[in-house]
Amino acid sequence: MSIHVDAIFEFLVEHLARIAHDEQARRQSHGADLYVPHLLDRYWAQQGVNSSEQTDAHVGAFYDAVAELCRLGVLRMGYRNPSKTGVASGGDIDRKFSLTASGIRWVESAGDRQVIEIGRMAELFDKFAKFGDAFDQRATEAVGTYRTRNYLASCAMSGAAAEAVLLSIGFAKLGEAETLKKYRRPQGRSELLKAITPDIQFSSALSIMSYWRDEAAHGRTSEIGEINAWAALTQLLQLAQYSEKNWSRLTLEP
Repeated sequence: MSIHVDAIFEFLVEHLARIAHDEQARRQSHGADLYVPHLLDRYWAQQGVNSSEQTDAHVGAFYDAVAELCRLGVLRMGYRNPSKTGVASGGDIDRKFSLTASGIRWVESAGDRQVIEIGRMAELFDKFAKFGDAFDQRATEAVGTYRTRNYLASCAMSGAAAEAVLLSIGFAKLGEAETLKKYRRPQGRSELLKAITPDIQFSSALSIMSYWRDEAAHGRTSEIGEINAWAALTQLLQLAQYSEKNWSRLTLEP
């Protein structure tokens, strides 16, 4: 079974959004908003992994997702009311986390999002090893920045990942030196695309992705939001799937 921090992150966000204003629910976590052992077991049980089957990887991934929420300022380690509870009252303080004031506002807006399996999206992108490390890095960042609600960055990285697909096809068909020579010229993206393939469906998919990258790169305030970012990720996935399926034809020698 694949372990994805993104999916755990979404699980935690949904849980925190549900309890943010539910005092009774918040009192069930040993003085904190989140008691990791409880939620860790609940999450993995939903995935068909009981507590005796959990490995260090299962536990580590869960704490990684919690750490990301701390990095974003949504959670802090410790009790909800430290002055009343006192650190000395529990020996497992590193398992207890509480919502910050800004974190409550954050999960309120995050909880209003349309339900999207972003963890599943990350899993699908993992399968495209053919496009190389550059694609993997950019696709991972596109998913990660969507997850943290940085939609402008998600669109920019989706466009960059799409260009990594174009370059990987160019490397396979023309060689790395020739591909980069064309790509680095003015209008290099268009020139490279012409040299690689007349495939209209591929060109159309790539042009949509190029739009997101160009739109995100302009030095002005952007109105790109969640729907745009999700569309960019979806279009990137479609481009990758089409390119992989038609790899032999797209990279065929002229």
